Amino acid sequence: MRMTWRGYMCYDFSCIINRFSGMDIHIPFAELEELFPDAEKRGLARPVIKGIASLEEAGPDDLTFVSSVRFAPKLQACRAGVVFIPTGMDAVPAQGQVFIVTADPSLALARICERVELVLRPRPMPGVHPSACVDPSAQISLLAHVGPGCIVGPLAVIDEGTILESNIHIGRAVRIGKDCHIQPGVIVTDYCEIGQRVRIQPGAIIGGDGFGYIQVGKLPDLIHYKVPQIGIVVIEDDVEIGAGTCIDRARFGKTLIGQGTKIDNLVQIAHNVKIGRRCIICSQVGISGSTTIGDYVVMWGQVGTVGHIEIGDGAFIGGQAGVTSNIKAGEKVTGTPARSMFDQRKIDALALKLPELFRRVDVIETRLPSASSEQKQ
Repeated sequence: MRMTWRGYMCYDFSCIINRFSGMDIHIPFAELEELFPDAEKRGLARPVIKGIASLEEAGPDDLTFVSSVRFAPKLQACRAGVVFIPTGMDAVPAQGQVFIVTADPSLALARICERVELVLRPRPMPGVHPSACVDPSAQISLLAHVGPGCIVGPLAVIDEGTILESNIHIGRAVRIGKDCHIQPGVIVTDYCEIGQRVRIQPGAIIGGDGFGYIQVGKLPDLIHYKVPQIGIVVIEDDVEIGAGTCIDRARFGKTLIGQGTKIDNLVQIAHNVKIGRRCIICSQVGISGSTTIGDYVVMWGQVGTVGHIEIGDGAFIGGQAGVTSNIKAGEKVTGTPARSMFDQRKIDALALKLPELFRRVDVIETRLPSASSEQKQ
């Protein structure tokens, strides 16, 4: 059986068993040639691919890749039927192998995985599941999908091509653009706005109250008076938000996630934060309120920031850094408090020498006359 899915030609995927996912694919070599018509092919074999595996584990009916010429020694022992290799790698396939030469082997493999994903996770048909609870005033495109257990509040708007998988809460007057994919257990609270082609992974919460309190009175009668959070969250086009991430609504105005930004799992973004375009925010980052982040900023895992600071375009912040002041555009920082990455590396290198330095100082002090006199006294 052969079928077409959004321009991809697929062969009967029902009988394949991928070594890792429990599903299988059959990709004739001719299809690889169709996907990469301009790539150089080395070798005479025409294998049928039944799985995707690592360089070390791949067998004759697997596809794999080599990301860099530095992995050339491992390629010699590789048994994969098809290997994507980088331009400039002088390698000759063994009998029964084919090498496909491309500028970015990792990207080539991603294109194959994208194709496979469309079949392993088929797109649901448009419509509203009978178990969904949709307010009569909500506007849902006839080409959208609302899955089982979803709740869509009054005045919400869901545009064509958008998928709400299951058990998703969409609040009052939420607007969701075209071709978004929202996975199980996501909550989008009242009045938030989501652009086009946004992907939100399971359990994320968009628009929870910002953490704002005013201390009233003095001890022992001190209380924390809750500040109402009456703003919204705006998520622009082509953003991805990871599982369990929380993006708080603004105190007033908006919390903003810029176009093309990718946010990992378990990230906390506080009220009135503004994140620019095409940033990378890795797991367990915590961004305090009213922080402004420019375009193309990269924040590695477990970075934390204080509030009301600015991080310039193209800045890079290393893992577990504590950012307590503004970061200039293009600056690379790490450590706590965050400082120049190059300075921090010097400090780390010197810190490793401290035990030996103290030992040497102890030896020197024992030899000094003053030290000897003090010891005698």
